[in-house]
Amino acid sequence: MKRLLIFPATILFATLLGSFLSVTFAQIPNTPQQTSPTPDETQTPTESKQEDSSTSDRTVTPVQPKQEDFPTSDEIETPVKPEQTTSPQVETEKTTSPTSDEIKDPEASQSNKGAYVGIQMIILTPEIAQEFNNDPSTNLKVPETKGILIVKVFPNSPAETAGLRRGDIITEVSGKPTTDAKEVIEIVNSSNVGESLPLTVTRGDKKNSISVRLGEKPSEEAED
Repeated sequence: MKRLLIFPATILFATLLGSFLSVTFAQIPNTPQQTSPTPDETQTPTESKQEDSSTSDRTVTPVQPKQEDFPTSDEIETPVKPEQTTSPQVETEKTTSPTSDEIKDPEASQSNKGAYVGIQMIILTPEIAQEFNNDPSTNLKVPETKGILIVKVFPNSPAETAGLRRGDIITEVSGKPTTDAKEVIEIVNSSNVGESLPLTVTRGDKKNSISVRLGEKPSEEAED
């Protein structure tokens, strides 16, 4: 009787053990099998360094400009501004204009004949006229923009005797229109002492005809 009871119990125990083992093995996850990298996929530290080196070699280094690429101070040309006349100081002989150095003292350029007028003059331009008109120190208003402007009349000269004044604008010489002071110099140089030089001058808003009797050029001592 005892053997009969033990046999069913053994079968039951074996059945339960088998079920337990089945459940246990079913819960164990399948671990994927790791594969070792192939030689082509394996990257050694040396190869990595070589790639880094090649990358650095491909880096573009900025080109530093050479010194000769920059112009030196001697090569730089400063833009030249258009020539400007300085403020007309008619009391001195520093009045400037494009040709003032050549014509400011015409009697100094005259021939040995010694014909002398006794004026200092410049070629009148719109810029010079504006400069005179805008500078109160000149105490002079210039109504014209072309002609020959008298900026100084020398004392005791034929011009002073004839009545020429500072600020007069010569527009005609011997009946011919002129705007060139050199032309006046040539006419004076070709004239003789004692001859009359007819001039047409603008003074303010009026035109005047003045005849200058040419005199002898004074000596330098007398001029000083």
